[in-house]
Amino acid sequence: MKSVAHSKTNRQWLTAVVANPDGEIFDLKGYAAVGMSGTVLKPLKKRETIEMPFGTELMLLPDRTPVLYSVQNKQFEVMTHNPYLPSERIYPVAAFNSPGYVVTHI
Repeated sequence: MKSVAHSKTNRQWLTAVVANPDGEIFDLKGYAAVGMSGTVLKPLKKRETIEMPFGTELMLLPDRTPVLYSVQNKQFEVMTHNPYLPSERIYPVAAFNSPGYVVTHI
């Protein structure tokens, strides 16, 4: 029964995406994407986000370090390397929404 509740909890979070040194972007299972509300970090929930609109781009942020939310540990973690492949450096990825969509939405 506990594993069912745990998997249900995992489905509420927007899965984090990161990039490797070659710029390949991939999901990082077990970690939620993080946003900011003012100066406060916040893990992103699926129900509080929308599908990426047309024209949105995912962008690698080189020379930066990802801040992710560990679903299992229920805490924020700063990560420099892929937890599933420790020899691989990872970098944060940002979603850049189409300016036309953002202006229309406002």
